Amino acid sequence: MNRLDDVQTDAKALMEMEFVKRHGDPVLLARLIKAGDLQRKKAPITIEPQPEEEIDNETKKVKAYKSTQKLSSDTGGGTMFLVKPSELTDMVTDPSIMMDRKLERERYVPMCKSATSPKKTPIKIGRSTSADVVVNDYTVSKEHAWFAGMYFPDRPPRYLLMDRGSTNGTFVGGKKCPANARLEVKSGDKVVVGRMAFVFLSPQDFYRYLRGTLTNQYVIEAFLDSDDP
Repeated sequence: MNRLDDVQTDAKALMEMEFVKRHGDPVLLARLIKAGDLQRKKAPITIEPQPEEEIDNETKKVKAYKSTQKLSSDTGGGTMFLVKPSELTDMVTDPSIMMDRKLERERYVPMCKSATSPKKTPIKIGRSTSADVVVNDYTVSKEHAWFAGMYFPDRPPRYLLMDRGSTNGTFVGGKKCPANARLEVKSGDKVVVGRMAFVFLSPQDFYRYLRGTLTNQYVIEAFLDSDDP
């Protein structure tokens, strides 16, 4: 994710139209890490057939098989489960996980394709470095969600978000997105990916936020403390 320093300089120096021409993509503005404990996904247990005995026809002796059952205790890597405070059953030793944490410095990610991605495909959001929008957090799946913009000559664009069956889900405005179903998002919507909480902003509202000149009440309220998942 990117720091705001460079883009803030542009916002102070440029008129809105010039800024949007240079930074024309909507953004996810990261503000919070949601509360909860992290637990690793356990590898599935695999059990092989385990015959109890075998008869040797030549000697007529019974030979016992050795155990062939394989129990895997490998915790593996990859995405971790986010267990919300209301779902915790064990004693909490770190009280900080019970509260949302504000980022020391806000960061943002532009919703645009990487230079190596095919043009006629959705924008991929995920933890993998091959994603277009990289959110490097263990609660974010490698391919967490898809994003697309629909642009029109005579009206504002429409933006669509689709969760890709991620481990910890995608939330918009406090509601969980059904897997593989398109959901429209608009500027000012609170978007939670894994445990990372963002505010989705159009290029125009991003410019006004950086300059401190927001007027859209819906967008202003997005920056107030909330109880989103």
